[in-house]
Amino acid sequence: MSITISRRPGPIRLALALAMLLAATVGVPALAAPDVDFDTVIAQARERAQAEHRPSAAPVPRWLRELPYAQWREIRFQRSRALWRDTDSPVQVRLYPPGSIYQSSPRLHVVEDGQVRTLTFDPDDFFYGSGISKGSMPEGMGYAGFILEPGAGRSEDDGALRALGATFLNGMPTGIAGATARLLAVDTGLPSGEEYPAFTDFWLVRPPAGAAHTQLYAIAESPRLTAAYALQVSLGDPVQVAVSARLFLREVPRKLVPLALTAGFLRGESSPPADALYPQVHDAGGLAWQHGAEAHWRLLHNPPRLSLDTVLDHTPDRFGLLQRERDFSRYQSLEGRFEARPSLFATLPAAMPGAMPGALELLQLPVNDPFNQNAIALWHLPAANLSAGAAPIALDYALTWCVTACPGPKAAQVSTTRIDLPANGGPLIAEVDFDRGELPAEPLPQPQVELAGGELQGAEVHPLPGHGWRLRLRARPAGNAPLKITAQLLRDGTPLGERWHYVSPTGD
Repeated sequence: MSITISRRPGPIRLALALAMLLAATVGVPALAAPDVDFDTVIAQARERAQAEHRPSAAPVPRWLRELPYAQWREIRFQRSRALWRDTDSPVQVRLYPPGSIYQSSPRLHVVEDGQVRTLTFDPDDFFYGSGISKGSMPEGMGYAGFILEPGAGRSEDDGALRALGATFLNGMPTGIAGATARLLAVDTGLPSGEEYPAFTDFWLVRPPAGAAHTQLYAIAESPRLTAAYALQVSLGDPVQVAVSARLFLREVPRKLVPLALTAGFLRGESSPPADALYPQVHDAGGLAWQHGAEAHWRLLHNPPRLSLDTVLDHTPDRFGLLQRERDFSRYQSLEGRFEARPSLFATLPAAMPGAMPGALELLQLPVNDPFNQNAIALWHLPAANLSAGAAPIALDYALTWCVTACPGPKAAQVSTTRIDLPANGGPLIAEVDFDRGELPAEPLPQPQVELAGGELQGAEVHPLPGHGWRLRLRARPAGNAPLKITAQLLRDGTPLGERWHYVSPTGD
């Protein structure tokens, strides 16, 4: 890979930038850089936000932007050229080429040995598939993104974090990608269409030998805002990212989404078609959220048309798109390995929900293939509480991707749902299995069911062999309105754990 000097230094010190530019011109080593920290990145984001927005990522040639995705995937990074591969760094970095659906290339700044250097595209970093020659790849571009993976003294199975496209992050505890965190979105789900903020800069700080965390900094931009990020990354199972964000608004958008979680959902346990080769195909089976002592679980759907619901009219303490079913036999896909897709949840600090009003929405889009992430959990902030100017919106939260290391239930938690959809005016029948966690099996809990858009015809709870209970209920829909059901288990009038939510996909 080749190295150039950043041409957009901002307040990481103008004198340093001029000295580095002079060094590059006369062919002498660059001067040692001062510490790059969150304050310097915030200052640069503030400076950019005070100017008119201009696309700043390195341009990608048209032929490369129009490259079919399958052909782009044939361009493979050479692992032998990974950043920090032959060092004592506990992490190394592989790079992605721009092209196809990845049409921008954020600047990647490497911070190590007292210097800041910027990577530019080197054709020698990659193997090329059919129809593309190394000589056709232009130099001077950036890279589309990167993947942070274990380095010296770490197992190859010790997790990874990918940053690729817009403001997306993918944690992969076992090397398999699933639910994705999108760190910034604007006007998502509105008829006017959305604005796509994208990372324009990353600073990759080389960690010392044996370090448990890797520090990254980033700037994301779009016409109406600029944001600075500090990302503290811990690999393994779980993959964890502590996020600090500072958002500077040029203009107040109608809908500001400081965090969205996305997952693909083609079909699931509540409606597997009888003739499907693979009965379940999804990154996550449901949306979980918690506010105070109340915990909730809602099944995901592949709806017949766009569906957008407010599931909580204030900021949750925690929310996530979770893959709870880990039995391969429920999926049967050797290629997809859906049973190994990681769960993803976001934890918001206890002090923040009261200070930052917001709402949690679930946006679901119809799809015909398993390749699109069509289930989107949106945490958004009301425009009435926002203002443009030099004062940033300060947000701090944690992201966790987990497979085997996901915390087990302490109270009643939904494990499986089976739905028999009504036919010819008959009732809907639902069987909801709860893991009872650390609760005693006896006495048997009582069901509490609330219903809209239909009539409840019965509900009872049965003990399950093993470690749980089954709630079985029957409900007859009324008209064409969606059937909405919530249910939980009680003992002596006290909720035993998670509240189950179901919204029929018909009529959405």
